[in-house]
Amino acid sequence: LTRWQHGPPVLVESEKEARVVSNYELWQPPKDRHAPVGPEGDDRVFAGESAISSAILKLTQKDKAAVVFTRFGGTSPIKPDYSQMNFMNMRQMPTAPYQELAQILEQENFVTYDWDVSKEKTPPTVEGTTRSIYVVFPPEPPPRQNPMEPSPQQGITPADRQIILDAVNASGAAIFLAGYEQPAGPFGGPSGGYEYAEYLKSTWGIEVDSRYVAWRFTPNPQRPGWWAPAARDPILSTGGGPESPVRLTDHPITEPLQNDRAAFYAACPVRVTEAASRPAGLEVQVLAEVRDTQDVWALGDLMRVSEEIKRNQGCTRPSEDDVRAPFALAVAASDASGKKVVVFGSEQFMADNVAQASGFMQIGNALVIGQLYPANTDIFVNTLHWLTGESNRIALGPRGEVPRLTKLDEAWANRLPWLLLGIWPASALLVGMCVWFVRRR
Repeated sequence: LTRWQHGPPVLVESEKEARVVSNYELWQPPKDRHAPVGPEGDDRVFAGESAISSAILKLTQKDKAAVVFTRFGGTSPIKPDYSQMNFMNMRQMPTAPYQELAQILEQENFVTYDWDVSKEKTPPTVEGTTRSIYVVFPPEPPPRQNPMEPSPQQGITPADRQIILDAVNASGAAIFLAGYEQPAGPFGGPSGGYEYAEYLKSTWGIEVDSRYVAWRFTPNPQRPGWWAPAARDPILSTGGGPESPVRLTDHPITEPLQNDRAAFYAACPVRVTEAASRPAGLEVQVLAEVRDTQDVWALGDLMRVSEEIKRNQGCTRPSEDDVRAPFALAVAASDASGKKVVVFGSEQFMADNVAQASGFMQIGNALVIGQLYPANTDIFVNTLHWLTGESNRIALGPRGEVPRLTKLDEAWANRLPWLLLGIWPASALLVGMCVWFVRRR
């Protein structure tokens, strides 16, 4: 479609308001900035469905919810830090790790807010919203102290943690992001542990163990009995049928996406405690779990396994310190009062470099560049809708391939009005006259 720049915009109207959806919203650049440019010079991707749906939501859904990205220290996950911009290289613009996710949430009629508890001790009141959903990141660890240059910056305190938990309890809707935490010292040793582990275990019956990282292994064909990492990075995916290491359950958040592709990066096990040990009235359900498989386990001593692989080109079966499959990666819980939380064992599963990653994939007999894990963003958006009680807005999952008019050259673009306004009606008229003539006889 070479003339998208000159096409008319779309007007979406309600009884009292109207919104104009411009062509730049209908036709967007490819998400992969490094994708090759086609012969027409500007290969835009049709995004009209999401753009028009967003306009309809903004006209009809007046009760907005705020998605409060909650952190302690560090940089903003949704706003680029332009103070670090390199003016000698204008092509490399600063980005935030969840910047595209924030844009998608705004299209879904959410309002995003960045709350740094180390600087702002009072929970924010986001203008134009009726409720808040807190997305709680692990706090930034305190910097290593240099005796020669002591730093005033300290880690999160119990009082700071309580500020966050009080805001979560008042809201009744939160997402806790966990993940593997590297050892605190340069020579290994235990990490400080997940900051909100005790709260989640005692209040919601969810246990997070950030000392472990889930990894997929494959047998070493050259050394029977030894296993090597299936990939360089600790990433586990879904959508490959029974062969995929992770399964999405029948929970309303994930059930529509069971046949789609999702991935969990640097994930740690998330366990549901026994019913007798958790508070009464809780309903706790698993969203995603590693299947009962032999080639995935959670490593407790990554340095030991790394050294073993270097020496032996592989490692043996899981040790006593490792966690064997099956185990959960994401869990949802609700109580009798209607409060809800969702815990993900992968902090980065919704980051742009994972959720918006693109690469080569096979569709039919063609090899195309597409989004590798499209279900990641849908899982997160579905989680927000489940937390707010708007299950009618939960994504229905991937649709089948729909024939689309993807390429239309200049000649056919000029002939199309004649076909629709002239030849097609004339053909219908001719058929009608033939039927009338036969009946007259």
